[in-house]
Amino acid sequence: MNSPHALFYNRTMAGERWPYLSARSSNAALRLAANPPPPDPADDPAKYDQKVLGDYLMAGKLKTIPAQRKKRDVILRYLAEQFAYDRSYGEKEVNQILVAYHDDVATLRRELIMARLLQREHGVYQREPLPATVED
Repeated sequence: MNSPHALFYNRTMAGERWPYLSARSSNAALRLAANPPPPDPADDPAKYDQKVLGDYLMAGKLKTIPAQRKKRDVILRYLAEQFAYDRSYGEKEVNQILVAYHDDVATLRRELIMARLLQREHGVYQREPLPATVED
């Protein structure tokens, strides 16, 4: 049985096969070309980040910690922004900042360190320095 969107083949006199689409498939392709789908928010990193933050933050608190790595990274970058580059934090201070966003501060702390957004040395936490930029 033929699908309405099937690719068919015609044989020429020389026995060559030439592909063609059914009329219904051709019309569908023309409609798609005239009305392309809306852009995917994942194509624009800033829009994607805003969408993820909107999906996971409610009244300033995380609904849940995302399981998907890409979404979790957005959340972790957002949380890292709550820490200043030029100061050190004790574990208690880090917990006080993170508990404002989610109760599982141990997981958030660990994830921030594993993502290299915070560094920990002898119980002192600091935000990882910005990468050096090359000046011309």
